[in-house]
Amino acid sequence: EVRSTVWASQLMQSSWLARSAATTARIAWTYFGSANGMWRSLPGSRSTRSYDPTQRPWYHRALSNPPSLYASSAVYADAGGLGKVVTFAQTIFQTQSMSTAGVCTGMDRAGNCACTAHSDCHSNYCYGSPMRCANPKVAGVGAVDLRYTAFSGLVESAFVSGGSGIP
Repeated sequence: EVRSTVWASQLMQSSWLARSAATTARIAWTYFGSANGMWRSLPGSRSTRSYDPTQRPWYHRALSNPPSLYASSAVYADAGGLGKVVTFAQTIFQTQSMSTAGVCTGMDRAGNCACTAHSDCHSNYCYGSPMRCANPKVAGVGAVDLRYTAFSGLVESAFVSGGSGIP
């Protein structure tokens, strides 16, 4: 199971590395902690063998949030010396092969069943294109630490633009 988690997190890291320069400048850290304790971050950093991402506050906040929402932290000083940051974290569910037609009926829709709303799914999370139910089994939590200056600029822009949302 650890080997497949490492492989899957490598795919995540590939998408992290494909970000635009403007997006990269806003982000201090991007990281993933798996349910089995595996940890990956960008930029890479050393951590002690005793570091367990499943015991971190950002991990617990994401798990306690509805799956369709990001959990956020208060502003805090980054332990790595990168200044003030705000963490946004979201639960990531395991992938699952296509479900059989019998499992995709009623309110018990399992992972990978077609859906149109979160309430259609057993996991209460409908996502993607085409829209599919998430598998209710958690793979881990993904998070970004957004630099506070970038975060405050985005919030200010949302207010200036009439509250239409963060660009």
